[in-house]
Amino acid sequence: MKQTCSKCGREIDGNWCDDCHSANFAWRRVREGSKIFGVCQGLSIYTHLPVAAIRLAFVVAAIFGGWGILLYLILCLFPARDASEASPLSQFEDDDSTGIGIFESSKKILYKFLSFIIFVILCACLYLPLFTICTVAVIVSISGWFYPYLQIGVYRSTFFELGAIGFLWGICNPLLGIVTIYFIVHWILTFHLKKWQWTITKTVITWFVIAATCVSCLWMFHLLHRKTHSKTWNVATTSQLSQILQTENIPIRRIFFTTHKKKQTVVTYSLYVHELSSNIVKNMDNIDMLWNEKPRWYNLHMLKKSFAYFDIFIYMPENENLELRGIPRLYITGKWRKVFLENIDEITLENTQIKTLNINTNGGKVRIENADVAAMYLYLTSCETIIDAFQGKDSKIYQNDGWLEMVDFAGKIQLQNIVGHCKIVRPLFENNNEITTDSGNIRIYFLHDFIPNLDCRGENIVNSAPRFSMEDKLLKIVSDNARVTLKMYGLK
Repeated sequence: MKQTCSKCGREIDGNWCDDCHSANFAWRRVREGSKIFGVCQGLSIYTHLPVAAIRLAFVVAAIFGGWGILLYLILCLFPARDASEASPLSQFEDDDSTGIGIFESSKKILYKFLSFIIFVILCACLYLPLFTICTVAVIVSISGWFYPYLQIGVYRSTFFELGAIGFLWGICNPLLGIVTIYFIVHWILTFHLKKWQWTITKTVITWFVIAATCVSCLWMFHLLHRKTHSKTWNVATTSQLSQILQTENIPIRRIFFTTHKKKQTVVTYSLYVHELSSNIVKNMDNIDMLWNEKPRWYNLHMLKKSFAYFDIFIYMPENENLELRGIPRLYITGKWRKVFLENIDEITLENTQIKTLNINTNGGKVRIENADVAAMYLYLTSCETIIDAFQGKDSKIYQNDGWLEMVDFAGKIQLQNIVGHCKIVRPLFENNNEITTDSGNIRIYFLHDFIPNLDCRGENIVNSAPRFSMEDKLLKIVSDNARVTLKMYGLK
């Protein structure tokens, strides 16, 4: 079948021109004057790209970003040229009245440059949406890895789940590489290979693209299967939980406590297990889940993440109690910004609204930071300490032994090695703060514009009146034997 070469205008037999060494993919003729049909064929004529590749670019751009539809509709307004017509650049040679002479080499360079510009525009319609998706996926994935609790509030959202983000990144990233290799190699080889060379190269490239796509899909399926592998069990006793964890060999990473409200799962708070040894799997019998009345069945959902870690989701009905024992160290995030617990023997969470937290220790350490958004009570067996850090109410500390550090809205309080009950009352909206002992021999009033920093040291609080002094907005109260020193630093 003879036709006219779209590049040099000479009559050729088939789709290959031996004079200009270019391919003419005129697989179907465009009807003259057509405005709706022939957009891809017209772009193929002017860019020397395969019609199938241009159609694929339109389809992918329409799926990912929707820009392919807009570009196609705009191009539909312009009529497509017939494949048998000569190239527009050849009109400069035939028209003598223009007085313009263009050398053959200059014409080829200019024509290739214009083809490259059109090629870049077409790639942008595909690349911009893919690049945007990959960028967002990488940022969210990295953020979720370093800050795992960030996904708590949007865990039920399919798009923002780390598994879905990883899926988008895994699909778009190989597609970017495949499209890049295909288009660039195809565009370069079109102008530099003969017919038989181009046939072999095109076959190799086509099979390479197919193989790369299959390998990418299989790799992503395997990766997602490893990362998002999930199982669900109903657990009522510790022995059942221990048996499941030992069978699956699961190191605990996070524990999420959720409650169901009208077909919606709301994550009320989470326990982040930090630096937890793998031996906890073997010693799960030390963790007892005790229910107040009778054994209740709870849905324990375990979601596997990267590096063979599991996130444990315990779905609890409303107004239920849960006790965990034998947990060496926890980070609690959620309504409290940060709570650090070390060597805790027992943790009791009463109701899912986090109104009460009971912690029993035997010589352990507790540090509470920014506990100003919920009522919190800490019961320490060896220290007999109660903290009520509810915003707008008094902060009270009862302590006779042990170590306690509390950071809240009013400053920092440190109490160490105190024997005998000491009561600290700190009204939030009053002009005075009061510190007293059981015997009532020490009573301190703080000015309202001071934020106190208390440092209490000593074995005993003596039953004698202290001495007061003001030095550069520093209030010192020292007992007679200098065993107890309380310091308050003024901060404006």
